Amino acid sequence: MTNSYFVQWLTQQKRYTNVYLLGEGGMGQVFHATDPDLSRELAVKVLLDDVRDEASRARFNNEMKALTKIGSHPGVVQFYSKESTPRGDDVMMMAFIDGGTLAHAIRERAQEGRGFSVAEVVYYLTPIASALDYMHHELHPGWVHRDIKPANILLRKTPGSLPPAVLSDFGISIEEGQSRLTKVGHIVGTEKYLAPENNGHAYGDDDMSARADDYSLALIAFEMLTLHHLKDTMPRSEWEGQRRIPDLSSDAFTTFLAKDTARVVTQVQTVLNKALDSVPMQRYARARDFIAALDDVSRSQPTTNQATEPAQPRQAKTPGQPTQYWPRPAGSFGSVEQAMPTGFVAPANPVASPGTVSPSTPVTPAVPGATVHKRAAAEPRAAKPATKDNQNALIITVTVVVIILIFVVTWAIVS
Repeated sequence: MTNSYFVQWLTQQKRYTNVYLLGEGGMGQVFHATDPDLSRELAVKVLLDDVRDEASRARFNNEMKALTKIGSHPGVVQFYSKESTPRGDDVMMMAFIDGGTLAHAIRERAQEGRGFSVAEVVYYLTPIASALDYMHHELHPGWVHRDIKPANILLRKTPGSLPPAVLSDFGISIEEGQSRLTKVGHIVGTEKYLAPENNGHAYGDDDMSARADDYSLALIAFEMLTLHHLKDTMPRSEWEGQRRIPDLSSDAFTTFLAKDTARVVTQVQTVLNKALDSVPMQRYARARDFIAALDDVSRSQPTTNQATEPAQPRQAKTPGQPTQYWPRPAGSFGSVEQAMPTGFVAPANPVASPGTVSPSTPVTPAVPGATVHKRAAAEPRAAKPATKDNQNALIITVTVVVIILIFVVTWAIVS
């Protein structure tokens, strides 16, 4: 049920227009609103009317705290401000991301029966992996998200040079050393995206780790590639114990794999086996290591338009430079529109591929006559030495001839 009081309060604010409900979760609702003064669209989150206990409010405030610490990262949804209604509702103002969720994009692909290619998985999950590594390894103290799943990954319709996906919903995220927000033994997060060490049976939620977040990311990659939840491919006893990754080259999966993925299925299997290892220390050390391994697999396969559209080089990280570019998938997709989920638009500002010259100012073709004139003007010293050499040679020749004539005449007289 829509929070009628909140909607009324939001619409009565002179600075907000175009208010409507975007979605609802177990704890709160998210509304769309436009701020005309700043010319920007907002996602406005508020707790449900019947969810106002102390624990729920603690999680709500915890999300704002987390976003305050890590919200400047381009792979995390931007948090703008905290506001309050007259009756005391806490209101979270965030950036509105207009492309829906990755969960929605996966459902669309499932309807088509066509999984994401490896290059597409790399394209969408690179900014998420970057955000996770930033949270886990660069922040001090670090943060663990604990609910990495497609529904919490928001997509942009026209990313341009911005990341195509951002991470959201930090309600149950936890800071190093922070007391737990759930009871011991309770499952934290969404079961289909939990690591085996954090299934709520043998571990308390304090044991949720950075590698568990990375494992959840790998589960999303598996789902994007195969259109299957890993959990649905095995008995519950195995899911709660020593999980085994199924053979992706079997008939159960080949029907759903993209053509590009099917060509490199053995390499993909190897990468997923490592990323989804039941032993945390056997997995990739960082989320970006996993994505880089997938990227290597994607680049290793032959592409139909390789001659005209070479693969993008990896972007070197420049110290002190926060801007990152997120190259669109290139290769055997034919067109960018085919590489995107249904309803998505190609990035407006793709990174130029190697060999493509993009002058900052237009180049005007030179007039043929003017070309000679400019070249002579630009190289006057190169023309003069050649003229002097010709004159000197002529003088030397005349001198030699005169000497010979004098010698001949003198010899004739003497004789």
